[in-house]
Amino acid sequence: MRASRRATSCSWATAVAVGVGVMLLGAVSYTLGEILGGPITTTIAAESAPDALRGRYLSLNQLAVSAAGAVAPAVLSGLLSAGGAV
Repeated sequence: MRASRRATSCSWATAVAVGVGVMLLGAVSYTLGEILGGPITTTIAAESAPDALRGRYLSLNQLAVSAAGAVAPAVLSGLLSAGGAV
């Protein structure tokens, strides 16, 4: 019985360690994507706009980023609750 309990606690600890590692890897990759992609999209929006409309282009770009940040958690929650059906 004791060997079985040790194996269970060891496998549990391994699963937690792997989960934490995957979460940290995801957070680092997401952060790097924001660091590298943010200035590029802002520059594209600013340079593609006519001088008179630059502020509107930049505000629309920021609105799109903010809307995506607001909608993404609800969409992901819906996909996760649907499970494998999607």
